[in-house]
Amino acid sequence: MRARDAADLALLGTIWGGSYLLTRVGVPAFGPFAFIALRVGAGALVVAALLAWRRELGTLTERPFAQAVAGLLNSSVPFVMIAWALLHLTAGLVAIVGALSAPMTGVVARVWTGERLTWGKVAGLVAGVIGVAVLTGDRAGVTGDQFALPVTAVLGGALCYAIGGLWTKRRCAGIASTTLAAGSLGWAALAVAPLAWWTWPDAPIATSAWVIVLIVGTLCTGAAYLLYYRLIARAGPQTAILVTFLVPVTGMLWGMAMLDEPVTWRMLVGCAVILSGTAAATGMFAPRRGAVTAPAESRRT
Repeated sequence: MRARDAADLALLGTIWGGSYLLTRVGVPAFGPFAFIALRVGAGALVVAALLAWRRELGTLTERPFAQAVAGLLNSSVPFVMIAWALLHLTAGLVAIVGALSAPMTGVVARVWTGERLTWGKVAGLVAGVIGVAVLTGDRAGVTGDQFALPVTAVLGGALCYAIGGLWTKRRCAGIASTTLAAGSLGWAALAVAPLAWWTWPDAPIATSAWVIVLIVGTLCTGAAYLLYYRLIARAGPQTAILVTFLVPVTGMLWGMAMLDEPVTWRMLVGCAVILSGTAAATGMFAPRRGAVTAPAESRRT
């Protein structure tokens, strides 16, 4: 791997891992719907600005239904579920559980397309279940009444990513990556906007919360998507998929460093087991016969 690609990979993993921390800090001020509407809206504007600079805004009209569904499955629905979960769980815990999207993809492909389940995909899913069981055995240091339901919401978000990845592969093939990023984020913003308006907080929102949501939207969403697609184009999907392994680690480290979140031995073991399952499910332990397909938008939050 070239030094520039390694730097991009590390930067992307750090940015997406940090998005869990920033969302956890910022979402209480807005609520999940308003926070995510602002996040995906800002992200869409960043990518659309690039399209405008290239004079390619007209490409956003390409297969709008496919782009809209991709936006729902890859952005608005999982982002809202994860944002709500972060009201109750630590950033590190959510980042680790979210990595289950890769093992889930094999099961979704089996149900949807009849694709054969390989031993690696089965092993990945089993490892993921074991990892979550280990991870949640002591509530991962989380106090409070809400625990099981927020963890379920994160798993639901991971399932959305798995379905969304397959939808993008089957229904959005041929759409330029920048167009798809801008279009899907734009549709995601439109989908969440009515709920954001309905649940908009009555209390004044602090300037710091506005700064956080703008950072998450412009940097962790818009700019990060562009960086991810550039990494795919330059280094290939086999390199880009490695970000899936960095995000849980960086998410845990960000939470520990900035919010003093606890890191228990169960979190470390559960993270290792889940990432081993991710590696198995994505074929990293198998002999290389072809390129590994990177997950759509790499299961970011």
